Amino acid sequence: MKGDNKKLVEFPVAMHGVIGNTPLSDNHTDPHGGLLVVADFLLANGVLNAMNFTCIDKVQPLNFDIPDALALELFDLDGGAMDGKILNPAQDAKDYKSKYTDMKVYKSKYTDMKVYKSKYTQMKVGVIVLSFAVVGLGVYAFLKHREAKATRGKYAVYEDACTGNAS
Repeated sequence: MKGDNKKLVEFPVAMHGVIGNTPLSDNHTDPHGGLLVVADFLLANGVLNAMNFTCIDKVQPLNFDIPDALALELFDLDGGAMDGKILNPAQDAKDYKSKYTDMKVYKSKYTDMKVYKSKYTQMKVGVIVLSFAVVGLGVYAFLKHREAKATRGKYAVYEDACTGNAS
């Protein structure tokens, strides 16, 4: 860090790791602000006055809010994760039932973890079966190779006896 060609760039709302945690939009494939600043520094060959820092103002604000249905599923909160009230199924049975029904719609629409887990499990089982098949094939080939080598050795004795080259 020698020299005076340096600049402190601050992203006030960034989480740890500004290059990958300074979103400029809701689209997760768009480049992040920190990445744009680093790329601009490289494109300007280190000339600080030529860099563009306008992306700092466009960084999305921090948002810890999650959908109400997910807050209900994860934390059993009615009305969101930040200011929702804790539902007690015994006391709030009628309200709980309607919220639970909404949650089931949310789960079927947005989370298919059971399907994903079942496909993942099937894939793991397939890889294990395939691994055993490959190992079995390797053992079979090794045994056949030893058998062929022994057979060649046995016939080599007979060939030597027939040709008179026996030792």
